Amino acid sequence: MALQRVDFQLSKTLHLNAEDIDATDPPAIPDIMPNPPLQPTFTTYSNGYRAGIQVFKQRIPARPADGRGTAHPYEVATHKSLHPILFQMEPVPNQLAGGPVPKLLDEATDQPVLGNDGTELRYFSHLPRWVDHDVSGMLMELWLRLDPRLEMRDIMNRINLHPMKRARSSGSFSMRRNRFREAIEVPPYNSGRQHPEAFEVDVISNRSREQMLLNTCMIVDWPNKRMLKPVMSDDRTIIGYIDSRLPLDYFLRGFPNLPDPIPIPSDRQQIVLALRHRLQTLAMTQNLGTHSDNYKRLPANLTPSWWHKNADPATATPMLLIDGPPGKTHNEWIAELFLQYPGITRTGVQRTTPSRPAPAAAPVAPPAPALLQPPPPMEVAPLPPAALPAQQAPVAQPGQAIFDPSAGDGAPVGPWGCEDGMGGFHHYVEPAHRQWVMEEAARRAQEQTALDEERREVEDAVRFAMRNCVRHSLYDN
Repeated sequence: MALQRVDFQLSKTLHLNAEDIDATDPPAIPDIMPNPPLQPTFTTYSNGYRAGIQVFKQRIPARPADGRGTAHPYEVATHKSLHPILFQMEPVPNQLAGGPVPKLLDEATDQPVLGNDGTELRYFSHLPRWVDHDVSGMLMELWLRLDPRLEMRDIMNRINLHPMKRARSSGSFSMRRNRFREAIEVPPYNSGRQHPEAFEVDVISNRSREQMLLNTCMIVDWPNKRMLKPVMSDDRTIIGYIDSRLPLDYFLRGFPNLPDPIPIPSDRQQIVLALRHRLQTLAMTQNLGTHSDNYKRLPANLTPSWWHKNADPATATPMLLIDGPPGKTHNEWIAELFLQYPGITRTGVQRTTPSRPAPAAAPVAPPAPALLQPPPPMEVAPLPPAALPAQQAPVAQPGQAIFDPSAGDGAPVGPWGCEDGMGGFHHYVEPAHRQWVMEEAARRAQEQTALDEERREVEDAVRFAMRNCVRHSLYDN
C-alpha cells in the first residue's frame, strides 16, 4: 500500500515553473552524516482527556527561579533530533481543529491557573506550565503543529520571565519561529492569511517535484528510496543530514486511503504555484530573463500589493501584458482563483498573534427603558419562572477519565453514577460524593420552593396594586 500511494502521487502532473521558464536543477543530495546509534522515539500526541471535559485538574509545579521551563512530554525533541511533523508541508485532517479546550485548574487549590496577562490558562497535555524564557523557535513551532487549537498566546502566557534579564517582546518569539522555518524552508503550517506570502512562493525554487507530491520538506533521495532530514545546532544553522528512516509515504498517511484522491497539491499549493507562474510570466514580459527566480527582480508596483505593508489595493496596477485589456490587478486575479480553489484556508482555525489576543465577546448593551403604558384592566400576565442554577461542569482528575453518558460508546459509568434530581448526571467514585449529590438535590428543591413562594407573593402584590390603579382611574373620571 505504501508504494502504491507513492506511485499514485508521483504519477500526477505538476509544473513548478511557468511555460518557457528554464527549470533549475534539483537540489543536490548532500553528504550524509552517520545516524546516531539510538534515536529517541516521539510519543504519539494525545489531548489527554475525553470529549466534553470543560476543566482539567493538574498538579502545578513551582515556578523555577531562574526563568527556566518545567517538564513536558516532548523534551526529547532537539535541534539534533527534529520531530517529523516539522517537515510536513500541508497538515492532514485533524478532528481536534476548532474544538473546545478545557480550562486548567490547580489540583491543590481547585482554582483556575492564571497566565502572565491575568487570563485563565487552557489545558494542553503537551505544553508545560512554565515555558523557558529562552524557548527556541523550533520547540514553539512543534507545539503549534501538534495541536491546531493551540495559539501563540497560550505559549506567551506561560513564559517564565527571567528575574535579571529584560523580557522579550511577543514579536521576537514569533520571529524565532519564522527564522527556524526559513532555515529548513518550511511554509507556515496553519496560516491565518488567505493570500500567499512571498516566502511561500520563493521556497518552491528549492523544492523538487517529489518533495511537493510527497508532502515533505525533507530531501527526497529517490534513487535510494529514502528521505533525509537535517541536523541543526540552533534555529538557524544546519550542520548536516541523516537518514530519517521514515517510509516515503509517511507524510501522506493522514489522508484518506486509495482510491480516494490524496489532496496534494492542496488548493493552497495550487494557488501558490499559479501565482508563481503569473509572476514568472510577468518577469519575461519585462525582459528580466527566463530564470525561475527572475520574478524577484520585478518592481514593487508589479508585485502583489499584499506583500507590501500598508499598500492600498485600489492603487494596484492592472497587468495588461499578461491578462489583456482592460487587465486585472493581482487582487482581482486571485479573487477569481479563490472561487476555483475553495479550500485555500488550511486545515485548522485562524490563530491569534501574540500581540493580538483572541477577541473578547462584545458587551451587550442594556435594553432601552420601555415607555410606561396604562395597565390592562384586571388582567395580570404570570411572571416567568425563575432560572435554575447552572449545573456543575465535569472535571477530569489526574489519571481518571470522566465518561459522558451522551457519548454513546457504551463506557461504564461506575457504581456511583447518579442523577441529581435537577436534570443532571454525576460520575463519582466515593460514597461521600454520592451523599453530597443527594444533599445538593434536596437543597436545590428547598430553594426552588422558596422561589415559588416569593413569586406568588410578588404576583399578589402586583394584582393588588393594579386594582388600586383602576379604582383611582374610575374616581378621576
